Amino acid sequence: AEDGIRDKLVTGVQTCALPIFNLLAEKFNVSIADAHILQAGLRPNPVFTYGQDSQYIFNRGLTRDQLSNGPEANARVDFTIERGSKRERRLDLAKAEKSVAEYQFLNSVRQLTLDVQTAYVEAQGAADSLQIAKDNLQKMRDVVTVNEARVKSGDLAEVELMRTRLAAEQFENAVKQADLRVRAAIVHLLLLMGRPAVPDGIEVAGAIRNDKPMLVLNEIRNVAYEHRPDLLALTKDQARSQADIRLQLAQAKVDLDLGVMYHSPYGYGGYPNAMGFFVSAPIPVWNRNQGEIARAK
Repeated sequence: AEDGIRDKLVTGVQTCALPIFNLLAEKFNVSIADAHILQAGLRPNPVFTYGQDSQYIFNRGLTRDQLSNGPEANARVDFTIERGSKRERRLDLAKAEKSVAEYQFLNSVRQLTLDVQTAYVEAQGAADSLQIAKDNLQKMRDVVTVNEARVKSGDLAEVELMRTRLAAEQFENAVKQADLRVRAAIVHLLLLMGRPAVPDGIEVAGAIRNDKPMLVLNEIRNVAYEHRPDLLALTKDQARSQADIRLQLAQAKVDLDLGVMYHSPYGYGGYPNAMGFFVSAPIPVWNRNQGEIARAK
C-alpha cells in the first residue's frame, strides 16, 4: 500500500508540470501581442537606388561635344502606397489577438487559483483523516493494553489479545497511509504555488469551510457570461477571426509603387539634368490572395 501511495505521489509530481511556468508563458503571450501591434503599425520602407555609368568608348572622328553617351549618375527613391487600408486592418487584428491573450492569461490565473484552493482543501481533508487515523490507533492501543491486563488476570483468552494486536497493526498501517496522503497533497499544493516540492515542515492550518451560501443558478450563469475570462476570450477570438478576414480581403488589393528619379549627365557641358516620375503596380492575374481569404473564412 505504501508503494502504491509513493507511485501516485511521483505520478502527481510528473503530471503537475509546474503550472506556475505555464502561467508565466501566458503572461509572455501578452508581451508578444504588444510586439505584434508595434510591428503591424509599421509602414513599408522607401527604397533608394543609385546608379552611375562610366564614359563609353569614343567613336573616332567625334568630339566630346558631339557625344551623347558621356558619364551619367541616377538617384531614385521609391515609395509603396498600401491600398485597402492594410495597415489599419493589421492593427485591428493585432489588437484583437492581444485581447484574446489577455483574457487567456486571466483565465490561467483563475484556473490556477481554483487549483490551489482545491489542493489546499484536499490537504486539509488529508490532515483531518490522518488525525482520525491517529485517534483510532490510540484507542486500539488502549484496547490492547486493557486486554493484556485481562489476559494476565485470566479474564480473557490469549487468542483475543492476538486479534486486538493484529487490529492495532492494521490501524498503524492506516496511519502511515494517511500520512503519505498528507505528504502527497502538500507536495501537489507546493508545486501549484511554485514552491520546492519538499513537504517536510509544512503543515496546513484552519478548519475546512462549511458555509453554504444561497446560490441562484440563473444569477451564477449571468455573472459567468459577463466576467469569466475563458468565455470572454472566446468572444474576442470570434472578433479576431473577423478582423483576420478583413485583413486578408485588404491584402488582395493591389499596392502602388511611386518613384522619383534624378538624372545627371556630368563631365561635359551643355547636357541638362532631368527628373522622372514612375508608377508601378502588379497585375493581379493569378495571385489574388485566394488561399488566405479561404483560410480566414
